Amino acid sequence: MDRILKGTVRFSLFLCLLVTTSAQAGRYIVPSNDQVLETYTVSDSHKLNPHSIEVLVWNIYKTDKSDFYSEWERFATGKDLVLIQEAWESSHFLDSLSDIGTSEAIMARSWIDGKRENTATGVMTLSRTHSANARWVRSPGREPFVKTPKMTLISFYNLEGLDEQLMVLNLHALNFTSLSSFKKTLNQLKARIKNHPGPVLFGGDFNTHLNSRFSFMQSYFKELNFKQVRFTPDNRYRILGRYLDFTFVRGLKVLTAQAVKTTGSDHHPMLLKLSLF
Repeated sequence: MDRILKGTVRFSLFLCLLVTTSAQAGRYIVPSNDQVLETYTVSDSHKLNPHSIEVLVWNIYKTDKSDFYSEWERFATGKDLVLIQEAWESSHFLDSLSDIGTSEAIMARSWIDGKRENTATGVMTLSRTHSANARWVRSPGREPFVKTPKMTLISFYNLEGLDEQLMVLNLHALNFTSLSSFKKTLNQLKARIKNHPGPVLFGGDFNTHLNSRFSFMQSYFKELNFKQVRFTPDNRYRILGRYLDFTFVRGLKVLTAQAVKTTGSDHHPMLLKLSLF
């Protein structure tokens, strides 16, 4: 069944992209390495409180939904960490960061839209504290036809009263590629995670629309001693009956976790409250 679904998804994508690829020539621009990372300092900040870390993880659909900004303000305001997939580096979106209490925003650009004012999309991590360090990892593979990569953003944050740092991984996995490509995307992060002695938060859009991807993801995080966050209520976005969005933690306690419905994106946000104690 998994093989049949996989073939159906890929054939549908082929038909869609075959019609549109020629019309989109010059639209998908992959930035050079020195153009991937951008850090926006919005305001002063303090260290994260290890007793209470409020988190939002959300694929925001490039802010294209008409209700996005009202929903964005509702979900993102006051959060300590916000992990965004399909971030949209427009002036409108960047102007909204100060309104929600963000101190810093780090963007890892996946590609630049040459037909929408050269605006970049990718993953972005917002925080109410300044990061101690940040780096990006580009997917080994590319999406078919458009030839764009996906990104993982890794950032580190100091914790009030503690010597250790919180490691945060914000991932958007490739969609219409092989299981082998999916494995490579996760495996290239493994050594970095193993070498980090402190707590780890890993969230994003894993595009696990096939059971083979989901099974590998489960075994991957089990090997690295992560716990999968369970949501109540659980309204996460599904394709082919399978969830795409996940959050995993190591060395952190989950105090509350809910995935609520929204009209601000095609995906529904994951809202968490975490603690080290």
